[in-house]
Amino acid sequence: MIVKEMQTKRINHSKEFFAKQYGNSELEKIRTETMNSYETMKYFVTLENKFYPSATDIMNTSVKVDYIKNKHYESMEKKIDFMHISAVLMLENWLHNILPKQNENPTSIAKSIGTEETGWMMAQKIMTDMFAICDDLEKEFENK
Repeated sequence: MIVKEMQTKRINHSKEFFAKQYGNSELEKIRTETMNSYETMKYFVTLENKFYPSATDIMNTSVKVDYIKNKHYESMEKKIDFMHISAVLMLENWLHNILPKQNENPTSIAKSIGTEETGWMMAQKIMTDMFAICDDLEKEFENK
C-alpha cells in the first residue's frame, strides 16, 4: 500500500524534525504523556467503531493533554510545536491501533466509508490540515 508508506514517512519526518529541535527524550515524554492522557483515551474511544478522526478534533485533544497544557513554554511557537507533535502521535496511534479494528468490525461506520487504505488516505489530509491549523495559530500569534 503506497499511501501507507508515504504517510508513515511523513509521520516519521515530523517526529525526527521535532527530535532534532527538542531531543528524543522530550519526544518520548510527549508520546508517553499523550498516550496515557485521559483526554486522548476518551477521544480514541469515540473513534473505535464510529468515525475517522479530524484534524481539528485531534488538535483540540492535544491541547487538553495535561503535559502540553501545563508545561511552561518560552514561546508560543514552541507550544504549537508540542501540540502538533502530540497530534501527530495520536494520528499515528489511530492508524496502527484503531483503524485496523475499524476495518475488522463490519458494523463500523468507518468501515462502511471504505477500506483501511481509505483511512490511510484520509490520514494524509488530516496531517495536511493539522499543519495548516498550526500555521494559522503561528500567524495569529505573530500578529498580536
